[in-house]
Amino acid sequence: KADGYPVLLNGIRIASVEHLYHALKFPDHPALHEKILTAPTATIAKAIAIEKDEKEKKKERLLRSIKPALKN
Repeated sequence: KADGYPVLLNGIRIASVEHLYHALKFPDHPALHEKILTAPTATIAKAIAIEKDEKEKKKERLLRSIKPALKN
């Protein structure tokens, strides 16, 4: 379990490596970084990241499905 093992990165205390790992998946989303990094547990940080991943994948599938229709 990752909770209880904080890390210090550039003078910033991060609750766990799990928090950091999931925040770094989204380099272009600073608000999401904040949400993940301030999650009360590593499990919640992971859940936030998974939810975002699923939304992004759904968006990509939708765009791929309409792209052929736009060519006509």
